[in-house]
Amino acid sequence: MEDALLAFISQYVSLTDEETSQFLELDLISTYEKGTQLVQEGESTQLDYFVLKGCVVKYYVVDGEQKVTAIYTENEGIDSPRGLADYHLDVLEDSVLLAVDDETADRYIEKIPKFATMCRLMAEQMLSKNQLSFDQYRTATPEQRYRRLAEERPDLLQRVPQYYLASYIGIKPESLSRIRKRMAAS
Repeated sequence: MEDALLAFISQYVSLTDEETSQFLELDLISTYEKGTQLVQEGESTQLDYFVLKGCVVKYYVVDGEQKVTAIYTENEGIDSPRGLADYHLDVLEDSVLLAVDDETADRYIEKIPKFATMCRLMAEQMLSKNQLSFDQYRTATPEQRYRRLAEERPDLLQRVPQYYLASYIGIKPESLSRIRKRMAAS
């Protein structure tokens, strides 16, 4: 997993051998089993997560119903604001995550300033992606949302339970079944 992480980092900044060694010494990689709740509503959140392997879903509970707002897979940072969480983060499959608290991140940024550049670039990329995703969600029908999901992230159709996918595109599981049948017939 360290190789995958270093390959991802190299997309943003190049690290010297010494910087790489210092980074790996931090021991930030953790393994989580399917079904683990990383964050529950009402908990204080202290960690930023990055998915090296696996799948994590973010949802809110509104009037007793789960509303999925994000599904994270390999090479994606998880948007998890600090403070008391009003959302949940659940591990959908056995996963390997990079988990960093603010103190560790600050220490690393102090040692290796390039890390700050990488974090800024990743944050900009995540913000841009989230804005585009929000805009597309607001302007598309549920069928268009599903088609876009099938085109852009086809792996999710096999990895994520249908009720999460339905919630993610803003419909009930029964409606998703009808959409899938129509698409299969055409």
